[in-house]
Order: sequence, then C-alpha cells, then structure tokens
Amino acid sequence: MGVDKVLETEKKGGNKEKIVQRIGVLAALKCEKEDGRTARELGESEKRGYDIVSKSENEERYIEVKSTSDSSYDIFLTVNEFKVLRDKKEKYFIYVVLDALRKPTVHITQGDKLLEIEDTKVIIPFSKWRDLTDEEFQP
Repeated sequence: MGVDKVLETEKKGGNKEKIVQRIGVLAALKCEKEDGRTARELGESEKRGYDIVSKSENEERYIEVKSTSDSSYDIFLTVNEFKVLRDKKEKYFIYVVLDALRKPTVHITQGDKLLEIEDTKVIIPFSKWRDLTDEEFQP
C-alpha cells in the first residue's frame, strides 16, 4: 500500500504510531470475528489495562493489543496492564501485530504463559524515580 514509506519520517508519537496501533486493533478484532468470538473494542474512558473484550460460548478474553511496523517487538506493559495480566492470567491475552503497515500478522499469547518468562525487565522512568532519591553523591 505504500503507507509505510509515506509515514517513514514521522516522529515517535505521531500519526504513524496511531495508524500502526489502529491497524493492530482492527486486525485483532478481525481475528476474533473469524474465530467465532464476539469482540468489542473499549473506548478510552473504559480502558482497564486491555483494549478489547471478547466472548464466545465458553470463553472470555481480555485482550491487550501491541502493534508495530517492525518485524520484531519487545512487549512493554504499563503498570495497569501488568496488574490485569497477573489478576486475569488465563483470560488475559496479548495480541502483538507485527509488520502492521505492510503485512500485518497477529501473534497471540495467553497471559499465564507470559508470566512464566524469567528474563523480563521492569523499567522505572527517570522522571518517576528521580524525585524519590534519598541521597545523591558526586565524587
């Protein structure tokens, strides 16, 4: 489609990221529909650590969508997303959409499997920890 070339020069947080994320959500919704589940995207005011609620006769899913225009992606979760992941485990799913602008591919992982990964990172932003510093030393 060539959208990736037009958006190539966009800055982080610009239209490219919004379009990539939107493609990811739409791909996840299509995936749910094709698998026979009824899915609903949550509005901004409803977001509780996931983007989509999906139901079938015998299953309920809470889906967080992560999307990138790249062919690989490290998953970053907010504190709220991680809390819901821990609380809902087998009902929480991460849908990672890779190569969203050229050939979107949805990778689905159940939350309890993600919690088994041992080499994860916790990132605390500088703007958050800096003001909590008890001592400072400069040699």
